[in-house]
Amino acid sequence: MEDKKLKFNTLDIYLAGYLALKGVPPILEVKSGKVLFSYDDTKEIQKIISEYLLNAELQNFTSAVKTLRGKMLTARTGEDGRYR
Repeated sequence: MEDKKLKFNTLDIYLAGYLALKGVPPILEVKSGKVLFSYDDTKEIQKIISEYLLNAELQNFTSAVKTLRGKMLTARTGEDGRYR
């Protein structure tokens, strides 16, 4: 019988970046036109994910980047959604 490892998949590029920073690069998988960051689900992965989620400063940084990106896209396309 084949030993199947549990997988952890995420679409979150910020979490994937943090995992890469900690020395755990993802395997990229394309499913339904989206790229998933895929990892073997290990205790190490779970520990790093917990560090990421419990780090308030890092969560604030991630939120700030997302807000700025939204403003950047709005400025580029305008309120009506058309490119300038």
